[in-house]
This record gives sequence, C-alpha cells and structure tokens, in this order.
Amino acid sequence: MQPDLESLLDSYGTAAAPHTGRALRDHLVGTFRLLEAWGNDEDVCMAGLFHSIYGTEIYTRISAELGERDTIRRVIGYRAEELAYMFCACDRRRMLSNVERPDGFVLHDRFTNGEVPLDRGTLAALVEIAFANELEQLPTGADVRGSRYDQWRSRWTPCASFLTIGAREALRGRSR
Repeated sequence: MQPDLESLLDSYGTAAAPHTGRALRDHLVGTFRLLEAWGNDEDVCMAGLFHSIYGTEIYTRISAELGERDTIRRVIGYRAEELAYMFCACDRRRMLSNVERPDGFVLHDRFTNGEVPLDRGTLAALVEIAFANELEQLPTGADVRGSRYDQWRSRWTPCASFLTIGAREALRGRSR
C-alpha cells in the first residue's frame, strides 16, 4: 500500500480511533488486504480501505466529514470514493437484501434519505466490501468452519453469487 494512503488515513485520526479492540486504521488496512488478496480491482480495494471513513450505521464514528469527499476522491479516485461513500451511506441489511432480487437493485442513502439505483457490478462491489469488513473482524486464527460461525455463514451464503471466488472460498472456511 502506498505511504500517501496511510498518511491520509492518519490525517483523519484513524490510527487513534478505536475499532474492535484495536485502531480503526488496522481494520481498514486489513479489509483492504483481504479485498486485494481476493483479486478485486483497485477501486474496490481502495473503497475497502476507506469503507467507514464517513461513519456507518454500525460504526458511527465519523473520521472525515462529507465535505472532505473531494479531497479523498483526488487521492483514491472517483469510483473508489463513490463506493466508500455508498458503503458508509447504506442501510446494510437493506443493501444486502438486494441479492434476493432479480434486478432493480437499490441502496437507501441514510445521509440523503433517498434511494440510489445500483447496477449489478456496484452491488457486487458493495457486497464484497461488506463481507471483507465482517470477515476481517473475526478473531485472528478463528476457525470459520466451526459451529460458532454457522449463523454468520448462513447469513452470507445467499450473497455468494455476488462474491469473488476468493471471498467464496473464505465463506466456505477454506481461506482467509
């Protein structure tokens, strides 16, 4: 990963922000690395690196205000920032329910309270980021094949057709 990306994350206080018993920055970098290992394109990986920079419905700490979007966009690119924004803006449960629809995918933007139509590729990128985000938070060395993760796996199984091969392997518990 490029040093300027780490510097940008640091400038928003992610190294000091708590997240799952460690720094938010560590979680963001871990999510980026999973997405990269699974062969995602650079935009998806960059979006994963900034996936909660504006806060999310679950992780409500805001590292960067929405007014910083242009600054972040200049560094990570338009599509990557747009995906990061959408991830922060979405109602995740509603976003993931799209995988059961044949078409007409939509994201509810909690910042604008509006509906944003999604194409399949954008939905797949957001599902992939959401999956990497959750998997990255599992305890290190966790055996995802154990019964403890059956509920987690059953929640993600309907999303499998939207995931990359690497993410599907991780879902099956064969890799992380």
